[in-house]
Amino acid sequence: MKKVLRISAISLGLIILAIVVLPFVFQGKIKDAVIREANKSLNATLGFNSVKLSLIRSFPDFSLRLKGLTIAGINEFEGDTLAAIPDLRLTIDLMSVFRGDSYKIKTVEMDHPVFRVSVLADGMASYDIMKPSADTAAGPDEGESSFRASIRRFSINDGTLVYDDASLGFRAEALHISHQLSGDLTADFTDLVTETMIDELTVAYEGIRYLSKVKAKLDSK
Repeated sequence: MKKVLRISAISLGLIILAIVVLPFVFQGKIKDAVIREANKSLNATLGFNSVKLSLIRSFPDFSLRLKGLTIAGINEFEGDTLAAIPDLRLTIDLMSVFRGDSYKIKTVEMDHPVFRVSVLADGMASYDIMKPSADTAAGPDEGESSFRASIRRFSINDGTLVYDDASLGFRAEALHISHQLSGDLTADFTDLVTETMIDELTVAYEGIRYLSKVKAKLDSK
């Protein structure tokens, strides 16, 4: 009996030690992968204040938390902030981190994100920030993504979206967005469940306001 208790205590101690130590072992590696992926894939500037990896929040998977993440435009959109996400949390499959070939993202959650989309009079859009495939196909190591989507849950808490299209004279502003999506996005056929709530939706076209701070809701199954 004492032997069993001793083995159980040692096993529990090793698990606790792994939960504490492993995030420190892999945190720098995943942070470097985020920066490398942004530089490889985006015609934009990505920045964040801090990154934290934990096994406690989403055990047995890793929880990656990025604080103060921003995506800023370049060239014609220099100085424009396309996205500002104070708190972004990702759940990453534990075994994919150990394998190290690509990190399998399972859930995404954003708190208070602000997205601002601009379209110039000539039709150039600020959201067109992905580099052409030719730029990312220089070699097998450079062209392969460090992250792989296996998302089963995506959520936005209290988000903001501003869309300003000078080519159409159209502007939409959605405040206090709550969005929940669940389902297996990796499957060929799946049932997706989405729920979107907007507390204040304002829409204007050619200077005429058609909606002003109305509530909107969309459920889809």
